[in-house]
Amino acid sequence: IDLPINPIIFDDAVVGVLQIADLKIRNLGTGDLEVRYIHVADSAGHVVSADDWSGTIVPDDIAILPNAVQATCIDAISVLGVLEISSNDPDEHKVPVDVLVNCIAVGTEE
Repeated sequence: IDLPINPIIFDDAVVGVLQIADLKIRNLGTGDLEVRYIHVADSAGHVVSADDWSGTIVPDDIAILPNAVQATCIDAISVLGVLEISSNDPDEHKVPVDVLVNCIAVGTEE
């Protein structure tokens, strides 16, 4: 698995507003890579994954996956979460990717 972006950054996140960033996953192996799920979470619960994705990436191919998060924070804070990619890759069964969400305080969005 090759992931060119780490961390994924979501700026100006507002509570209740869906934000999407593309994530490119490349299968560097010789067999099909079955991605089971992608999920974003942080320990304080300020950010939740708005969708999960699963599918197959053939060898030497790239899948561009929209990764959606929804902020639940109401204060101007930066939240570091982890996006976890689970797959059938025997060398990298679970791959963590940092996700940085910069929240805007409620009532200050432009």
